[in-house]
Amino acid sequence: MPPATKPADLPKILRIGVRQGDRIVEEKLVRKRENVTIGQSSKNTFVLPASNALPRSFTLFELGPDGQYSLNFTDGMDGRIAIGEQVVALPALRQNKAQKKGELWHLQLSDKSRGKIIIGDVTVLFQFVTPPPIQPRPQLPSSVRSSLLQNLDWLFVAVI
Repeated sequence: MPPATKPADLPKILRIGVRQGDRIVEEKLVRKRENVTIGQSSKNTFVLPASNALPRSFTLFELGPDGQYSLNFTDGMDGRIAIGEQVVALPALRQNKAQKKGELWHLQLSDKSRGKIIIGDVTVLFQFVTPPPIQPRPQLPSSVRSSLLQNLDWLFVAVI
């Protein structure tokens, strides 16, 4: 039997919150390592109403071949990212740490990164966290669960 894995041994996952105006619209733990998209399309990870600042689908967090996330952002986005011990604004990242790929800026993230990205009236907050244990599905006690015989309409059965 393998030894139990400690929470510190597990790779960290993305915790993302989306705030629109003054209220939090959605918060998710992205357990499966995959690209995180945001926009109007229903296929996105985070679906937002129509906005001039966002295309139909935008890959905000891109998973690289090494399994590490990268942040994609444009010139129209604002915010701050904590890299290690220092907090850096996006305009400063464009000058020295981020790489330009086409019209997007690309920034490699570590498991200690956290930040805030402002896209029009939408704010995306993110951080890497240790995954909490998956909760088992709640089950009703057997005395409350119904059986096939309890669901039969006995008058209908008698008529047949």
